[in-house]
Amino acid sequence: FCEATGIGRPKTEAWYIAEVEGKAKLYMGNYPGLDPGILRQSIDRGSIVKWMYEARPRTGEIYFVEAGTMHAIGAGLLMLEVQQPSNSTFRIFDWGRTDDDGTARTLHLDEAFGAIRFNKFSLPQPKRQTVEGPGWVLDTAMMGTILPPDILRTVIAEPGDCRVVTDKATYDLSRGDVLVAEKDDGPLRIARGSCLWVTEVTPSS
Repeated sequence: FCEATGIGRPKTEAWYIAEVEGKAKLYMGNYPGLDPGILRQSIDRGSIVKWMYEARPRTGEIYFVEAGTMHAIGAGLLMLEVQQPSNSTFRIFDWGRTDDDGTARTLHLDEAFGAIRFNKFSLPQPKRQTVEGPGWVLDTAMMGTILPPDILRTVIAEPGDCRVVTDKATYDLSRGDVLVAEKDDGPLRIARGSCLWVTEVTPSS
């Protein structure tokens, strides 16, 4: 969200790392000393990543990225992203990429400079479970876990296959499959394997 212009909506995200190739990197947050003027210079010179923290993610880690954090995803990563409902993306650098016609994607520098939290210095630390954002929770569920009823639940078969049992049916999910359970489907039991699941933040939480 750009405070200066009132454009867009905040977008807090969580990234689950499903696969990592080689020395793949994430870039998140900025070092002290960065301000809009220095950032604009670093964009012009192509040196923006020198101002950003680097992370070497591992499979199974979850990174929580608060709205207003500069971030970029390097090559060689397969990730699941859960985010606060928002269509706001303020692009500040695109590594010189163009489409087939040689046209570069639009940058949104003024909006981004009003949205970046320059004074929040830290590299987001990975977790293995229970990451809560605005309106959602991302968590892991091992075999035997019962996911409570009366809330919308999305189950993702990851890191492998899993079996989910409800009062109405049994679902065998292959890795990467997604099951959406409505409130009236009752409890969900993870009968085999493990999985990720995403749910709404309940009023009591």
